[in-house]
Amino acid sequence: MAVFCGNCKNVILCKKFLRRWEWCDNPLARCSEGHADTEAYCKKCYEDLKSESDTLKYNYDRESKEARNKYANLENAIVQKAALQEDVAFLRNWSFVPGEPSSSSDVTLCTLDGSIFYAHLLLLTNRSDVFRAMFEVDLVEKRSGNVLIKDVGGESLKLFLKFLYSAQVSDEEIHGNYKELVKLAHLYQVNLLLQKLDMFIVEHVLKKENAIELLKMVHLYELEKTKEGVHKMIRNDSQMLNMLTKEMVRIL
Repeated sequence: MAVFCGNCKNVILCKKFLRRWEWCDNPLARCSEGHADTEAYCKKCYEDLKSESDTLKYNYDRESKEARNKYANLENAIVQKAALQEDVAFLRNWSFVPGEPSSSSDVTLCTLDGSIFYAHLLLLTNRSDVFRAMFEVDLVEKRSGNVLIKDVGGESLKLFLKFLYSAQVSDEEIHGNYKELVKLAHLYQVNLLLQKLDMFIVEHVLKKENAIELLKMVHLYELEKTKEGVHKMIRNDSQMLNMLTKEMVRIL
């Protein structure tokens, strides 16, 4: 297909754009009047360029649509997160301070070190299946309204109650009490707290120096992430392997 110069209407050689302007292989002559820079395309090059242009436009439209959808999803997620934060803030807005005396509290929790904390039966039984079973059966705790919690100190029990009421406990609070908190979370089947403690131990406690000690804890309290971290650390250290008893080696 011949292409004609836009100035003099003579047949010209086709020009096309690849990575730079260059002559194509179409056997057409340049314009005899010297209008070599006139932009014109033979049918083949025009169709090739049009196809490339259509493909680019299609990809652009598709990517633009995907970007708009992602942005819309992000906006929805932000709105939902804000609404969820408001709901959580409402649920956490207790005038009652966990553990402090209150006219509305109906359960007393005590530790062997003499610490006494006050709580609400309704909340405890909804947070823990163990507490629910304890107060559904005619046990001494149900009759007296008093629960003696052994093997932990007052500070750990205070933090445990704080988590039951608010689902919050900071890393700083956990740090010196993680062992007793693990006991409480496991004993009363508060899995959300146990998962948080499991992650805390992996990120802040697990070291070569205490890996063997933690090995005993992870199998007793089912701390899966800590278990994986401890096993990996011990397997990669020949000295630590030599320190293990035959019984511990069988655990790995």
